[in-house]
Amino acid sequence: VVSGTGTFADATVNNTVVNGLSVGANVFKWTISNGGCAVSESTVTINRDALPTVSVAGANQTLCADNATLAGNSPTLGVGTWTVVSGTGTFTSASQHNTTVTGLSVGVNVFQWSIVNGTCATPSVSTVTITRLDNPTISVAGANQNVCIATATLTGNLPTTGTGLWTVVSGTGTFADATVNNTSVSNLSVGANVFKWTISNGGCAVSESSVVITRDALPTVSVAGSDQTICLPTAVLSGNNATVGTGTWTTASGATIANPTQFNSAVSGLSVGANVFTWTIANGTCANSVSTVTITRLDNPTISVAGANQNVC
Repeated sequence: VVSGTGTFADATVNNTVVNGLSVGANVFKWTISNGGCAVSESTVTINRDALPTVSVAGANQTLCADNATLAGNSPTLGVGTWTVVSGTGTFTSASQHNTTVTGLSVGVNVFQWSIVNGTCATPSVSTVTITRLDNPTISVAGANQNVCIATATLTGNLPTTGTGLWTVVSGTGTFADATVNNTSVSNLSVGANVFKWTISNGGCAVSESSVVITRDALPTVSVAGSDQTICLPTAVLSGNNATVGTGTWTTASGATIANPTQFNSAVSGLSVGANVFTWTIANGTCANSVSTVTITRLDNPTISVAGANQNVC
């Protein structure tokens, strides 16, 4: 033994076995001698490679992007190499333990981190799984609605990727099932009720949109006023003033309504006989409230002619 370590099975045999080699260079000298002659000698170096560092490919990852940073361990003994087991991926540097991998396919991508050292036959290997999620379906909350009742049916789109969730942005509403795209919503407040339809898929950016459901209040109950009997061709209507909704006077009698949207509008051109006026109060999608009033115009009496004066006995 010149350097390193080694124990010969038989130091006099040219092809003896040597045991106990140390890691690294072990130098042995083979000396041939014959009596008093000058010896002949030469050396040989046997390098013993150590087993490679145990491979640790890193924790599994779930992400939305098409690239990731691998987190294998840095070898202290040996050289590491990344390879694709399944899925897709292109390494920036396959020999770097924390290299970037791009071109990940949607779904499961498996990568192997192999560490080898010299002539050691068996590398140390481990794998890591990077699951790439797809972006969620684009959210479409549906068309705005106007209703008169306290319930409605939402019309969001059905996600093909990810899961949806309804939430209340403003107003009020109780969902039958907030995860169903076309769920019913109850307890709508009068006015605008805004609902958001959010579609999410893991760590990907969410897609969201909103819809407005406007609940109209029932219109004020229409009261067209008391019937009238008059002699003139003009009159004043006496409907009630709408607090909810808009009122409109109409007639088929041919009379002229000065201001059809004014509850106490004047009318002219009344025809002799019954003139019927309808007071309609409407509000949004709610059913109209309707009532009528009759204004009867009497005709002037026949002109009185008492006859000629008379003298009688």
